[in-house]
Amino acid sequence: MADQTMEYKVIDFQSMKEKVEETGGKVGFFSQLLDPEIWDTALNAYAREGWTVVTSVNASFGDNGGEIIVILGRPI
Repeated sequence: MADQTMEYKVIDFQSMKEKVEETGGKVGFFSQLLDPEIWDTALNAYAREGWTVVTSVNASFGDNGGEIIVILGRPI
């Protein structure tokens, strides 16, 4: 495992939204992107492609909101 080469992908709200829509799901303009069902759909779609969650970060920007960033990895 130590000698295995990995490929990594960074996903954020936008790429997560695109993945949900790619699978036939809908994310409306006013949808709450923190909805666990939306994240479940997106992460399961990535998992079907062989991706696993390596780590995640929840960055807060004070009153301006924040961003969730997830790092995915898979062996190549």
